Amino acid sequence: MSPQVADTGAAATPSQAPPRAVPRNQRLSYITGNVGMNLLYQSVAVYLLYFYTDVFGLTAAAAGSVLLIARIVDLITDPAIGVAVDRTRSRWGKFRPYLLFGPLPLGALAVLCFTAPGLGDGMKLLYATVIYSLFSIAYAVVNIAYASMLPALTGDYYQRSAISGYRELAGTVAILTVNAGTLLFVRQFGSEKVGFPVVMGAYALVAVLTLVIVFAGTKGIGERSPDGAASGPGPSLRAQLRTLSANRPLYRVLTYNFASTLAAGIHLSAMVYFFKYNLDRDGMFPLFQLVSTLVMFAAMVGVPSLVRRTGKRSATITAQVVTIIGLAGLFLLHRQIVWVFILGSLASAGFGMTRSIIWGVVPDTVEYGEWKSGHRAEGIVYAAFIGVEKLGSAASGIITGLVLSIAGFVANTTQTTGAEFGVLLLITVVPIVATLAVIAVMRNYRLDGEQFDQIVTDLRSRPETPPR
Repeated sequence: MSPQVADTGAAATPSQAPPRAVPRNQRLSYITGNVGMNLLYQSVAVYLLYFYTDVFGLTAAAAGSVLLIARIVDLITDPAIGVAVDRTRSRWGKFRPYLLFGPLPLGALAVLCFTAPGLGDGMKLLYATVIYSLFSIAYAVVNIAYASMLPALTGDYYQRSAISGYRELAGTVAILTVNAGTLLFVRQFGSEKVGFPVVMGAYALVAVLTLVIVFAGTKGIGERSPDGAASGPGPSLRAQLRTLSANRPLYRVLTYNFASTLAAGIHLSAMVYFFKYNLDRDGMFPLFQLVSTLVMFAAMVGVPSLVRRTGKRSATITAQVVTIIGLAGLFLLHRQIVWVFILGSLASAGFGMTRSIIWGVVPDTVEYGEWKSGHRAEGIVYAAFIGVEKLGSAASGIITGLVLSIAGFVANTTQTTGAEFGVLLLITVVPIVATLAVIAVMRNYRLDGEQFDQIVTDLRSRPETPPR
């Protein structure tokens, strides 16, 4: 396997120089961006379905169709964005222009997603579909560029895991805010219809500011190689697709991403229904979110150490086992509020560990793709990764809406036994099945420390050729 390596202008690629220690200001600036991204992502993941059914007045089936249509649009737009990022050459490099011009429209669309104008049923569906689809495109523009920076920051296997872990810890601050605080903040305004857009406006402002910090603090990333040479032309579309098609470990990581996002998304979006309808303790949901997110944060702190001891594959499987124990216990003891808090928090710990690990796994597939094809293409790799993540998130909403509809769920009324059981399945059994799929796909994942080090060594020994 000896294809030559092309210069795509990414800083600190392993084919160009030994891994360097990432400067502290770059690390902090990059990590900060995940606070803003997660404020928006988590709000949509946890509350958008609830907003559509209980505030905006869509049926569960109609809300699911909004998510499905947006994902169909993503199938076209996400790859195009990834290609564009890889081929971008500007005064700000290949990643940073999207962090300069993308955050403001992204924030505005996030607010509009949680705005409920007085419309008829048909126009409500049209409004939700158009606005959410536009939000999804804007989110992809910013997030693909932001995520693609990580392989360019460092080529070191363990530095990536550490930066990824700290990035996810920073994101947990946003998750904690969204999970524990959103409904409390919203209800301060007397009406969820008024409160949601106001709170989302505050989240959007923070998101814009944190992404501007990323832009300002990552100067040089994607602009020049470590030796100071200017970036060359980006790889052709043909080269990018060849890089993607040759990247077998990426296929496993994409499946891992889809299944884990599906499991967490279904569980999280259904928990708000579980507290409101099954337990009749709607007021305790913010407290549960606070406790479970703090437990998740504590678990994520240990992820870099776990990865160093066991490797990314074994750490991933460990996280899935933690998740399954929590969900299975919750199914058995769901009527006892203390156990709901304990076991739900354990499941959250597993979900958090999983997200922290996977963001440290995907950059390694960038080197593998370069090693196999001779072309480095962070943008297309992260477009695939984020596209699959969004597909999993949408599928979680669609499945949740479908199960609720089949079970006979009717918003803002006492639920039947069948509807309550449907909610219980959504917070436990269905996520367990998806989590088992993660174990199945990752148990034979081989791109761990030793092989990665060999790939990096091989890449450094190759001469560089122009992209074809």
